[in-house]
Amino acid sequence: RASFFKSELAKFLELTSKEKLDPLAIKGSYAGAMGFSQFMPSSYLAYAKSFEDDGSADLISDPADAIASVANYLKVHRWQQGEPVATKATFTRKVTNLNKQVIKPKNKLSDYTALGIKPAANQIPGSTPATLVILDNESDKEHWYGFYNFYVITRYNRSPMYAMAVYQLAEAMKSKKDW
Repeated sequence: RASFFKSELAKFLELTSKEKLDPLAIKGSYAGAMGFSQFMPSSYLAYAKSFEDDGSADLISDPADAIASVANYLKVHRWQQGEPVATKATFTRKVTNLNKQVIKPKNKLSDYTALGIKPAANQIPGSTPATLVILDNESDKEHWYGFYNFYVITRYNRSPMYAMAVYQLAEAMKSKKDW
């Protein structure tokens, strides 16, 4: 990982020069992620966008720029607007010999339903690419279908638990506000 962090240090110095930032004043995580969006320097340079489109994106102190930048990150990683992110999965029978699942959907939803794994959201077409996501909760395991947009969230942070938290928080916010 040393080469990764050397590269990020070089990108950090490039970023501070380009944006005229004091490299000694910027605060970040122990690993180097910074600002509201917690972008690494290479991601800052690649995905940062100004909400006002005034050229310079300030992810350190401008929440609007951070939101625009995260949206840009998702767009670049092919977020599919209007498509599902995740839905609960229920086993209608005992399933054995299920191969280890990868986070990027490689099967169709209908492949899983044929095994007896039912999605909570019935309106999702069987041809939709899906993966089975298994998460630990306090006492047991939760089973979910993750769709392509779930995978896109994991491009931002690899943890399926993180992606699920983002999805569930967004759903809770959406239910409280008329979008």
